[in-house]
Amino acid sequence: MAVDLPQPTLLEHWFSQRSRPTLLRERLRDLVGPERVGEAVRALLPDRAADPRVTLRLLEEAARDRRGRALVARSLGAAYHDLVERFGPLGPTWHWGEHHFARLDHPLTALPDPPAWARGRRVPRPGSGDTVDLTASDSTGRQYHGTSFRIVVDVGDWDRSLAVNAPGQSGDPRSPHHDDLTDLWASRGHFPLLYSRAAVDRHRALTLRLFPPAR
Repeated sequence: MAVDLPQPTLLEHWFSQRSRPTLLRERLRDLVGPERVGEAVRALLPDRAADPRVTLRLLEEAARDRRGRALVARSLGAAYHDLVERFGPLGPTWHWGEHHFARLDHPLTALPDPPAWARGRRVPRPGSGDTVDLTASDSTGRQYHGTSFRIVVDVGDWDRSLAVNAPGQSGDPRSPHHDDLTDLWASRGHFPLLYSRAAVDRHRALTLRLFPPAR
């Protein structure tokens, strides 16, 4: 599910919007009759993210015979034509990162006139709500679920530990480190999470000293 490929966009649209309704319609036609099948399908389609196991089971069953495989192929073709109508011919406008992104906005963006620094950049994101690299998104493509902090701890050599958080390590918007980790986080990178005093002193960029107010 890389951000610079069109295949994830087609896969996600087909899997979430076309495959399940098509296979449910076929399954329910004989149970409820042709005149009620549309109503039945709508009742079984969730408003938000669906449990992928249901769709995977329907696909597994459909793959057992020629008719089922033809339905799957037809639903994939329909998904392709949906995207052609929406984004034009296959090209950069299909890239997954154009439709799946994060914005690391500060809570102050809820103010009527928020400060400029409070609004985060739009960052293309890999993965999806159904992958190991969990980045679930809403109907606009904006990520609403997933990790903002990752850490790998080497308990045999603490200074070799790795971490990343977003958007940066400073809570001060005046600091160059306020949002300097966003790209590293988005690209699945990490920084050295130094532990020993010697390593920290050797690599520190600045020291912040806090003093109690004078009485």
